[in-house]
Amino acid sequence: MKRYVATMILLILVISISIYYTFFKENEVEVNIEKSKYLIQQRIRNIDIENVPKSLQIEFEKILLKNNTLELKKEWSTNLDFDLTLKPFFDLNNIYLISYDKIIVYSKKNSEIKWKRKLDQTIVYFNLLDRNRVIACDDSLNFYNLRRSDGELIWKTNYQDFTQPSINTGLRPFLITPSQDKRLLYSIFFIPKKKGIMLINNDTGQLISSIEFDAELLFISEYNAFDNSLYVATELQLIKLKLEKP
Repeated sequence: MKRYVATMILLILVISISIYYTFFKENEVEVNIEKSKYLIQQRIRNIDIENVPKSLQIEFEKILLKNNTLELKKEWSTNLDFDLTLKPFFDLNNIYLISYDKIIVYSKKNSEIKWKRKLDQTIVYFNLLDRNRVIACDDSLNFYNLRRSDGELIWKTNYQDFTQPSINTGLRPFLITPSQDKRLLYSIFFIPKKKGIMLINNDTGQLISSIEFDAELLFISEYNAFDNSLYVATELQLIKLKLEKP
């Protein structure tokens, strides 16, 4: 019996609310709907269609700027007691520095020297090979094939018809594209200065950011897409730089 009474009370309450909205609130709801329709229509009419593309372009550029404001930050540096004669090279574990006739290899984990090797003459060419090896050539055109992990000589030979490359090519401007760094929406142009590096928006030519050093910049490595970094050598130091958001 109590259940039927509760059901009747609930039905009466629902009917009462329906009657109230039908006779007293229906007009108010309709008025609010009409007001909303009017406001929307007025806002649409006030839109300048010719300026819509410009507005969208401005907003898009703001988004690009927000998501691509990157800068080079110093992660670590180490003092050098020798002169570099070629740009730094690196792989997953090591950093390879060339000083005249010497190869000096640092660990990327702790920036400590892992091994050194002195060749017969001044080194004019160096590069990384597969199978855990590096290749070096001196100015007498002797080629040295060395093991990356410890510098052990695997083979040595002489090629007299080798054309020597220009040595001082470590400060050329270079480009980083979105395919190299997936965080980018456009390419970034790196321009070396006497004591710094500027980052330029390749689409607009605008300056994104810059970094300054205490001494003259001598060499810049390739860009390391694995951890968004590069290595620079000044007159005083070897420095690891990370490309990060401010």
